Amino acid sequence: MKTHIHCGFHKTASTYLQRVLRDNAKRLSCYLTIINRIELSTYDLRMACLAYNSGRGKASAVRAELDRLAQRVAGSDRPVLITDEAFFGPHIGQDGETRLFPRAHEVSQMMVEAFAPHPVEILLYTRDESS
Repeated sequence: MKTHIHCGFHKTASTYLQRVLRDNAKRLSCYLTIINRIELSTYDLRMACLAYNSGRGKASAVRAELDRLAQRVAGSDRPVLITDEAFFGPHIGQDGETRLFPRAHEVSQMMVEAFAPHPVEILLYTRDESS
């Protein structure tokens, strides 16, 4: 089972992608297991990541939520796609944040460890800030 984790940067069509996935969930279900923010399936992990990235939460809370998700999809014979744009923390300007994903490396490592020994691909969409 390969796990794909989508962490889109703001204004990169993350919500659009999540809506398309939701609207086509039945058709995709034979090919892909989808854990989608738009269905609130990532809420607890999202909140743990936001708290950790802002310094108000602990890494252990993020690990616990990742472990719950990993258990949920354990044994899946299909690839897994987990999508939520807040896994790497608030965007610049949100909650007074002035840094761009300062703990992304740490959260990425926790993601890889949670789904081990299966491969994890982290998809981080970015955009040209000058536009």
